[in-house]
Amino acid sequence: MVQFGILAHDAGHGSISHARWVNDSWGYFSMSFVCGMSFSRCRAAHNLHHARSQEQARDPDMQFDLLLAVYEDDVRRRSRIGKRRVRYQARYFWPLTLFFWVSLRADGLRHLAKESRPARIDRWVLPLHYVLWLVVPAIVGGPSHAIGNYVATSCLAAILTASLFAINHLGMPIIGPDTTVSYLRQQAELSRNITGGKWADIAFGGLNFHIEHHLFPRIGHANLRSVQGIVRPFCREHGIRYHEQSFGQALRSVVRRLAAVAASGGNHDLHPG
Repeated sequence: MVQFGILAHDAGHGSISHARWVNDSWGYFSMSFVCGMSFSRCRAAHNLHHARSQEQARDPDMQFDLLLAVYEDDVRRRSRIGKRRVRYQARYFWPLTLFFWVSLRADGLRHLAKESRPARIDRWVLPLHYVLWLVVPAIVGGPSHAIGNYVATSCLAAILTASLFAINHLGMPIIGPDTTVSYLRQQAELSRNITGGKWADIAFGGLNFHIEHHLFPRIGHANLRSVQGIVRPFCREHGIRYHEQSFGQALRSVVRRLAAVAASGGNHDLHPG
């Protein structure tokens, strides 16, 4: 399921084929049918994330309700109860990601109800996901086995997905409302690469080269390691920050960032200009 999600991510960027119908076909099959999340909604939100990466007010990947806050201003404007709610987010973030699939699939269903034209294909494909994962298994093995397998598989896929995506930006500098950053620096300096060999390329679906991916999102993930050989020396030559960490270091950075934001202890914004 996770690998199909990565394939849908490539499809959303149009990097599987020059033909749009090929990308759309793989996207709807992988994201909507296999993963149960609306491809049309995920593609729109993810493309907006690329255009507004790390902008605290505009990046959809930085907007959370209730239980999470990833930038200080979000904490400061919350009520006293809201601040208490996120106080221990560094401790409960990873257990919480087990149930991230619930909100993603709920968002997909709401998308079907609200967006008639963008969701017209999802209206046909997304219901087939529940036939695949719930109806057919319930007929074969019984409802309790079908539901138990669906929940367990979804929880495991959710925490694996969070492990791949949360470390790409969380803990990196953010762009405040009074900050101006060039497009090149926004895409390169606010992303994090994960070091590792070929195993990392497979596990991360190429997103371990996240700097290269943000600079050239239409390049297929299989080619990003080659692109790094051009991007990394270019950044060093021109004084552009090129951030790399091991997987373990990135996980620790995520936890430290969540703890710092919850305490509003320190300003991680980029300086204006």
